[in-house]
Amino acid sequence: LHQVRAEIDPYDLWDSQNPYKIGSAKDLVDAFEVFNDYFYDFRPELGDTFSITLTSNIDMAGVEFTSVQTDYSVPVRIEGNGYTIDGLTFTGYEGVKYSGLIPILSDGSVIKNLNIKNVNAKLPSKNCGILSGLVNGNVEISNCNISGVVSYTMSENTECIGGVVGVVNYKADFVLKDMTVDLEYVIPSSVRSIGGVVGYLNSPTSLNLSNVVNRSKKTLYVKESRYGTGGLLGYLESSSKIKVNDCSNYMNIESGSPMVGGIVGYYSEPTEKSVVNELYNCTNAGAIYSDFGNVGG
Repeated sequence: LHQVRAEIDPYDLWDSQNPYKIGSAKDLVDAFEVFNDYFYDFRPELGDTFSITLTSNIDMAGVEFTSVQTDYSVPVRIEGNGYTIDGLTFTGYEGVKYSGLIPILSDGSVIKNLNIKNVNAKLPSKNCGILSGLVNGNVEISNCNISGVVSYTMSENTECIGGVVGVVNYKADFVLKDMTVDLEYVIPSSVRSIGGVVGYLNSPTSLNLSNVVNRSKKTLYVKESRYGTGGLLGYLESSSKIKVNDCSNYMNIESGSPMVGGIVGYYSEPTEKSVVNELYNCTNAGAIYSDFGNVGG
């Protein structure tokens, strides 16, 4: 078995009824380190949800931190209680497909009431987001604010990237609400799709995006995006059930690709499986430019 820190019983991290309390930078570092050390050895036994709750603001400036290092689907509950993690720096899991703070969020995951300020995230996989590369199942992210820099560092074959989440998977039911994003995006020359918040929505999937604002002050420059560039959402499948309301984009976008939008980059052509979707009370205040001229507010 791996050598772990004795001061945390790993089972204490997997009790959804009594989340592990995080009150300092050391608590946060140790909790994720113990998670990584124990996950592969005890994953079948743990059988609950990785659960933590913040009890104070946390200054992570200059602190070495390792995010979740697995491409297994992980059930997570993070309660921020309105506190802020400031100065978090991490390099995501260097797996082939997914990278983020939690590379794959599984069914039942909830992240809420959390502020992540001045983050510096380097994400080296094909599908990436600061919080997660992939959302699986019934997942909610609510009342969270994220600011800082996110760098997508896979130079070739980058697919779907988002500021918060890379991909919402087949048959997922994803709620993302009451969030503000203020990021600088450093991206490869070519991607499949990119969204300021979510990169790619698979089909058929349910997405409820409500009161989400992209206030990024840095222009998003995209040389090539094969399936869409959006201020909030990169690519949406028409056969998915989508509700987007009371959302705004203030980020400027300059793209060398033809499918660019302030809210949604690309919405796939309707088919016999397409459903009626809703997008209302949304505004775009960003300057949107494409070399091809095919842009939408």
